[in-house]
Amino acid sequence: MLDFFASHRVLAQQECLSCCLGIRMTVHYNLFCGTILALGSEEQRNWLQDAQSAGLLGCFMLTETGAGVLSGLIVETVATWVWLDDEGRGGFELHSPTQSAEKTWISQGLVADYGLVVAQLVINQRSMGAHVFLVDMQSPGISRECMGEKTNFNALDNARVSFDRVQLPASALLSKLCNVQPRWSGDNWHADYIHTGKRPPTFIQTGQRLLSGRMCISDSAITYMEGVLAVTKKYAEGRFVWVDKERKMPLADLPYMAKGLESVEVGLAVHKAFLSLVQSDFAKAIETDSELSRSLVTLIAAAKVEAVDFAIKSLALLRRDVGSFGLMAASPFGSSDILLCCRFAEGDSRVLQQMVTRDLIRAHSKFSAIFRLIWRVLQAWLSGALHGSAKLRYLRDQRLLQLLWILAKQQWKNRRQGLSKAQSDSDAWLQAGELVYDVAKTHAQQLIHSTVEGRCGPSVETVRFMDMCISD
Repeated sequence: MLDFFASHRVLAQQECLSCCLGIRMTVHYNLFCGTILALGSEEQRNWLQDAQSAGLLGCFMLTETGAGVLSGLIVETVATWVWLDDEGRGGFELHSPTQSAEKTWISQGLVADYGLVVAQLVINQRSMGAHVFLVDMQSPGISRECMGEKTNFNALDNARVSFDRVQLPASALLSKLCNVQPRWSGDNWHADYIHTGKRPPTFIQTGQRLLSGRMCISDSAITYMEGVLAVTKKYAEGRFVWVDKERKMPLADLPYMAKGLESVEVGLAVHKAFLSLVQSDFAKAIETDSELSRSLVTLIAAAKVEAVDFAIKSLALLRRDVGSFGLMAASPFGSSDILLCCRFAEGDSRVLQQMVTRDLIRAHSKFSAIFRLIWRVLQAWLSGALHGSAKLRYLRDQRLLQLLWILAKQQWKNRRQGLSKAQSDSDAWLQAGELVYDVAKTHAQQLIHSTVEGRCGPSVETVRFMDMCISD
């Protein structure tokens, strides 16, 4: 697993590839093959070996037109269990019931031989939640069309895919964790939903390889930024500028430039250390076939959001400070679309931030938890000087307490106006505005700092990183 992450770093260093090959690789080997290895039965994993030997390409179909960045939270595509005969043989009918249910932005979707599609499993008119199905992309009823020309990355095909009552065999459902089992009772056949664990598979299990994809994206952004820094630093050290009528000095030695270069170096060092730790934890969980903890999922979200955001800001900072060099073809500031792609791929950063904040709110849903939060804030305020991660914890707790107060006040106001609980909650969430993202950002920064400092020990970089986060 760690070799897989390393391979993405190698590709991120090859600017000429424009990241398209890296996307194809993570789609096929991570999302397609990795999901079959994680969720497939022994027979399905054996099929994968044969498919690899035959050179067949795969794609992964999750994102839908109606869901957009809320992919995974909203899945309209349905796979309905249907009986094929009176002998107890059945299969699935895969269907896009509306235009909004069409799969969209499917990388490698036009050329893939097979695909994995995430759809609602429906048995006896009851949805069992999102599950993954293996489909032959040449099956009757599957329509594929190009998304159209993009501003960049046209070496990668992106498809819009829809399903018109596509007939799938029972073996299409990835069945390591669950299956549909025919049962004869009375005078009829019945379909039973069987899961191997204590509960049906969660979306974290279903979309497990989206998490490894997020780490690949974070790694690529940081590796890309390392290349930008190296070229920028070399230029700044060799570019001499006048400081008065008699003296010149390297651009890199000017205070503002030196500060900018140092901040990027510090951020890169801390983010690289954090990604290495999180990737190791993820690899251990995969190798031991363990269910991923919610805390690890949060760490991965923090890595995805903060590493990409750091790279975007650092690129803008360095480009601003090198002057006209930033316009030259020899500079590393040509197309930064790769970072924009990193921001919304495998989970839009804003959506991941909302997930992190909602988890924090759920953890403080009881009065006892809120009281402890108030007590922590009060203690930190009374103690005065705070050190290390305590500073970031205090800032996060302050913002979280403020958010909880705004949500409670707005929910109370909405309920008095006669809104339903669901309407009241969503309206209060919208009214909270940027504070939702501020809480998530501070929490992510605190997790990054405390993880690196706690497991690698305090360093000059972690102290400087904390100061950068507080002043951000």
